[in-house]
Amino acid sequence: MTKFSEAVQTKTSGCAKCFSMIYTLPCILDKEVAKFLTSFGSPKYPLATVKLIRIDAADGFHIEGRIGTKTIKFVMPKKYEKVPIKTIEEKNRFEQCLANWMTQKLNITIDIE
Repeated sequence: MTKFSEAVQTKTSGCAKCFSMIYTLPCILDKEVAKFLTSFGSPKYPLATVKLIRIDAADGFHIEGRIGTKTIKFVMPKKYEKVPIKTIEEKNRFEQCLANWMTQKLNITIDIE
């Protein structure tokens, strides 16, 4: 079993309107990841023609990534910048979805701490 924090590098980023977590994955993003993110919504663009993942979720959250790269971004409203990161329910759910996708893709167990 591999821990999520050992397999994935994360960093935070922010601007005047939002707060983001950027994840560098141990594998290449493919269009199958969208199936694991359905609890957030469906892709804004057809993944077969546009290699850009954009899922607009409720309450100002959204997911951005490019098929064929190793990074994906989870964007949150600015107010979450002051909240302890481990307590953000949507971020934790997003990480669990990523862990489930990586477990299936890499055929190893990725566990959220």
